[in-house]
Amino acid sequence: MNKILKSLVSGFTSLSMCAVCMISIPATADEYENIETQATNRTLSVDFMGRGSTPNDASPGKAGFTKDDVNLTNPLEFWVGIGVENVNDLPLFTDGVYSLDVAFEYDPNYVKPYWDKTTASSTAEQSWNDELVKGNLSSTGDSSAWWNDTQYEITSVRECDIDTALNDRENSTEAAQRALDGWKMCYVGVVFKGDSLLRFKDLASNSKQYLLKLPFVLLSAPDETAADQNPTVLSMVRGGDTFAIGSGSDGTNPYASWFATTHPAPDDTNLKNLFDFSGDISLFGTNDAIDNIVAVKPGETPSDPGATPSPDTTYYLSSDKTLQEDKFKAETKTYYVSVPNETEQIRMDVSSSEKPTVTVNSASVNVTASDAKKYSSDLFDLAELDKTVNDGYNNTVTITAGGTTYTVYIRRLLKPKITLNYGNSPYGEIMKASNIADADKQAAKDAFNVKNKYDASYLPSDVASKQRIIYTLNAWGKSTDPEVNMDRNDYALFVYEQTDFSDPGYTATDSLGEPYDVTQVQREIEVCRLSGGNISENVSAKNYEVYTIVNEPSNYLFTQITSKSKKFLRPDIYDLKYSFYDSVANETVECVRKIIVIPKMSDTNMDGAVNTNDIAYVKIASQGGTIVATNVPERIKNLFLNRVFDGNYDTAINTNDIAYVKLASQGKVLEPFYR
Repeated sequence: MNKILKSLVSGFTSLSMCAVCMISIPATADEYENIETQATNRTLSVDFMGRGSTPNDASPGKAGFTKDDVNLTNPLEFWVGIGVENVNDLPLFTDGVYSLDVAFEYDPNYVKPYWDKTTASSTAEQSWNDELVKGNLSSTGDSSAWWNDTQYEITSVRECDIDTALNDRENSTEAAQRALDGWKMCYVGVVFKGDSLLRFKDLASNSKQYLLKLPFVLLSAPDETAADQNPTVLSMVRGGDTFAIGSGSDGTNPYASWFATTHPAPDDTNLKNLFDFSGDISLFGTNDAIDNIVAVKPGETPSDPGATPSPDTTYYLSSDKTLQEDKFKAETKTYYVSVPNETEQIRMDVSSSEKPTVTVNSASVNVTASDAKKYSSDLFDLAELDKTVNDGYNNTVTITAGGTTYTVYIRRLLKPKITLNYGNSPYGEIMKASNIADADKQAAKDAFNVKNKYDASYLPSDVASKQRIIYTLNAWGKSTDPEVNMDRNDYALFVYEQTDFSDPGYTATDSLGEPYDVTQVQREIEVCRLSGGNISENVSAKNYEVYTIVNEPSNYLFTQITSKSKKFLRPDIYDLKYSFYDSVANETVECVRKIIVIPKMSDTNMDGAVNTNDIAYVKIASQGGTIVATNVPERIKNLFLNRVFDGNYDTAINTNDIAYVKLASQGKVLEPFYR
């Protein structure tokens, strides 16, 4: 055991760095023996043990130091203890303790190891050691002293520079920064020198035992304006050279040190495998262990390794259901959080002087340390809003530390949405057909896809007259994608030039699951209006018009877009955009219906009438002539020719279609592709 302290002291380059009070340093062997362990959760903690010249028997709670406690003339003395729990079955303790090594780093701007200011500064090291002896060694049965002064001695190093080369320690990067910031270190060793090894009192139970209690003095506290009201200023150094316990008759059997990463076998010689560290001691702030709680949705890592990951999303707590953002207050034990539907999982980040426990809907969630006094729970699933449970805050999270429990109720909002009624495409007609069972809708679509026509077994009764029509893929560049092929789009609406049309309608639901007033849904469409009736007209920005509709019913009759009083639109697929703002989710909800504008069947010259003038265009098209100039997008050409010229629905544009144009010019009403 004290071989570690000896190596540390001998390793200093200058004794001026470190004053050493040495009582005795017995030699120990280097052998390691496997420590038999049980599957037990054991905790190592650094606890506040009270103010004054002697430590308490048990921790009174958090120190809670403030500026009012600072007195540089007569600095406040306080004690910290190194506690272990559930060690009653651990051979390190049941075989009798032979030796102990511990070390701390500290910020001398705030705290220092105790010294008696009434004595000369040259005796500070001796007064520190004397105070350690007084607080830990006793022959009188003092309940605060665990070590017997007839059997053990204490050796100490009160103040020295941080040794950044210590073997396999935790937070090595942090230690390097602390060294630059002027932090110091102190060491304490306890060694057996008598006839009877120490066995802690109450060892028959799993109660907390204190290995050692160390005296410090308070020199400063954070200002009220400081960004960090509870900085870490005292930190236990857990490493192979700085935390070790020896047991048995010679201190080597069993024997264990703390190794941060790897160490010689066997594994049970590593104290890190035996204990969970609860975190550095918290000296300032409230008497509650927890200083802050936030809910965090992790950012997403892009698949492209060169791309920047998206940042985390932090949801702050509110003390009530108004969801006004509050700062965490230790005295407020209940909080509320509302997250959007996209947040399917979340974690809780907790600033705490000890490791907290977290439950979600009564189920335990794993918690790991992410930094000094920083803990994060594993990600956990959030159930969607259920208004029958706690007004929709139906995810209950508890965070407990220091004997205090905080409850966070989380509401995961529903996805606000606009649901469109089906359109008049073949797919749309199938979906809204009352004579086709819901279970058969997909089969009806699949049957349509075989020949691009309604199957007699699944013919919607409202379009029975269209059974013979073949909806050729040529109109869509042979695509079967419902985002391209509007015949296979459930919500597409086909409308005709010179004819008013009605919106098929829609419903809207907000993020609380409540119906949203459909008249407050905004509709907007941008269309291209031709100056004349020539589909091949060169168009520019002046041809485009935007129409916005608000405060109207969902089945609104559009009279301003394809009316008789208006010039023709260029045949095309247009986007009718629906939107509303959900104030609870703080997001704009949007969706789009495709509006396909085409001339009436056989109005090939786009003059609004079907007469003999249209025959010439069919002849030109049937002979392979140019009807649509090359300046017009291919999708418009395909749509125009295959839905206006194909009078006999045979998927070909040829002289056979002329007869149908003649019939139409004589007043015969041809069956349109869409109703």
